[in-house]
Amino acid sequence: MNYSTRLQYSVLSRYDVERNQLVDALSSLSGPKWLKQTMRAVECATYGKLHLRAGPSPVVSLWLFRCGNRLCPFCSQARSAKVADQIGRFLQPLKRPRHITLTVPASKKPLREQIQSLRKSFRKLRRHPVWKERVEGGIYVIEITRNCETGNWHPHLHIVFDGLFFPQSTLSECWRDSLGIRNVPIVWINSAIDRHAGYLAKYVGKPANVGSFDRATLAEYIEAVDGLRMVQPFGSAHGVKLSDADKLDPPPPVSDSVSLCLLGKLAAAGDYPARALVALLADRWPMLRSLVPKDIRPTGHAPPMYERDDEEAWSAAFCHTLKFMIPSLQVNPDDLHEAANGWQGSRKHYEPGING
Repeated sequence: MNYSTRLQYSVLSRYDVERNQLVDALSSLSGPKWLKQTMRAVECATYGKLHLRAGPSPVVSLWLFRCGNRLCPFCSQARSAKVADQIGRFLQPLKRPRHITLTVPASKKPLREQIQSLRKSFRKLRRHPVWKERVEGGIYVIEITRNCETGNWHPHLHIVFDGLFFPQSTLSECWRDSLGIRNVPIVWINSAIDRHAGYLAKYVGKPANVGSFDRATLAEYIEAVDGLRMVQPFGSAHGVKLSDADKLDPPPPVSDSVSLCLLGKLAAAGDYPARALVALLADRWPMLRSLVPKDIRPTGHAPPMYERDDEEAWSAAFCHTLKFMIPSLQVNPDDLHEAANGWQGSRKHYEPGING
């Protein structure tokens, strides 16, 4: 896939196949909503900023434009990390944390219809007297898999809760009654531990075998989960702050931020503070390593004035450089040296090895 900027190439080139799949599937869907999502996916990570948060202990943060799509390989990491933190906070104070998996029979019905039916059956289960005796409240996550041979979708639930021991045979019977089927469904129950937060959070991003999906299958999945919450609290956990929405923070104000594209142009043109900051940038955020001009010392080796061992000293040096640069960044990018051409931050097409 083509990359519009060097920054985008640095961040997304490792996800080339997955990104191609996503854009291809989105572009196959009709309507202004899908066109907008396609354009956001195409422009994901095209631009970004370094933001200096002033105060007694200044903090430098990285802001990148992200598309926020559930299937974007870059954005799904941020989504999963946020949900893992939320689930972890819920699990931490529980005295009897437990984990349940509830499955349903495979079906050829449309995926969205299956998800809605699964949720309806779980609401019915929560009204069951036996469930109420043992479960106070918890969080459930929807996992979606697909059988590559039959083409059948298979949504199922992962639940973490605080409550009493639930015999597996009893749980199976209750779940069968809630589903309204004759066969006993497969269920699992075990103690929940800290790693379950990350284990469950990965399901809110994308299906495990998404790499095997063709364009039509991926488009069906995108339409089916559009607007749905894949993680939800219930019972006594209703007050828990929990959301799998990937809302992008607004860009930081111009007064205390630096455009990464402009920073790269200054570094490539020989500006020493910019070159020092770019070296630190790549050390702190390894995904940005390809932003470092080739004539700057290799990643992990900052210029001599910044060779410090402890994180606090590095942060102080980072902030000092950024403070020094911000007042002087009111320049016209077109006036910079031609060596900075590869850092063009507009819609210019970027090809590694051609534009810098």
